[in-house]
Amino acid sequence: MERFIDLYSFTAETLLEVFCLCTLYSVKIKATYHPAITIIIYIITGTIFSYIFPPAFVWIILFPMTFFAYKQIFKKSITEIFFSYIFVYLFIGFVEQIYVLIFNKFEIKDWRIMAIIGSTASFISTVILFKLIPVHKLYNYLNNSSTYIKFSIYNLFILYLIKIYLSKYTNYDTAVMLPLLISYAIVICATDYLLIKQQRTIARQKESLENYQTYEPMMDSLIEDIRRRQHDFSNELNAINMISCTYNN
Repeated sequence: MERFIDLYSFTAETLLEVFCLCTLYSVKIKATYHPAITIIIYIITGTIFSYIFPPAFVWIILFPMTFFAYKQIFKKSITEIFFSYIFVYLFIGFVEQIYVLIFNKFEIKDWRIMAIIGSTASFISTVILFKLIPVHKLYNYLNNSSTYIKFSIYNLFILYLIKIYLSKYTNYDTAVMLPLLISYAIVICATDYLLIKQQRTIARQKESLENYQTYEPMMDSLIEDIRRRQHDFSNELNAINMISCTYNN
């Protein structure tokens, strides 16, 4: 029963991610490349790994498998797949956390009910939100935003992964660890801001140096040519001034 519920949740989440990525890329599932075969192979491989390896290891190894599977389906670059997958993962995670709060509010502790109802409700809610809200516009805005905003999203993604890992595979209370995780996120975001600012300063200095090295010889040649022409012009003016001395009338 536990394996069946895990397989159901895993399949629902995978299909939901494919739907969300199709919405972000504004493509229909029929226009993608062998989605059914790739998804089936991906799900079967993940299920086999769950029988062989510990759950935490399977959860970690599924991330690179996910990137390559979606790269095969959508024929996008790894960087584009990476950012869009993070966006979808965080969006779905936000919806799932809402249902976790609802379960806690009504004191629902049965993990089987939480898994089945949570996966189904998250699937339906996310599809409705993607249909009603122009999520692709938000994605395009973030995708074309500054490097600092992207790094902040990456940090939020890492923070969310740590939170999931602590809640699913350890005995730590995430409510107790939350202040530490928030402090970590603040420190990392501040560090990223300083590093990006310094990187931009170095880039501007490097560009100025390259421009100087490129145009400095040209300016030297231009100045030398102007001086030579000025010298010749001065000689011609002197020659004109001396004409009166060479003739009596």
